[in-house]
Amino acid sequence: METLINFQDILLQGISNDFRRYLHEKINWNQRMIGIKGTRGAGKTTLLLQHMKYDLGALKDKSLYIDCGRWYRNWFWCKDSTTVIRISILVLPLDH
Repeated sequence: METLINFQDILLQGISNDFRRYLHEKINWNQRMIGIKGTRGAGKTTLLLQHMKYDLGALKDKSLYIDCGRWYRNWFWCKDSTTVIRISILVLPLDH
């Protein structure tokens, strides 16, 4: 668990709030776990980490970002193409 938290902290240091993707307004952030799938470089990590860093306040320390592709080699292939789909997850605390 400590490895996941250290990785998350390193990622959060590089996140800025200069630009927010359109999807940010469409997500129901009241859910305990939010997963976003998409191709590499689409902005899944940035979107979730921006929310964690700038919108959660004190709950940030009780939340965990997980990049499934990086840690579990959990790759998903589209049926109609050879596009690699990755999944990023933000787990929020019970009292969220």
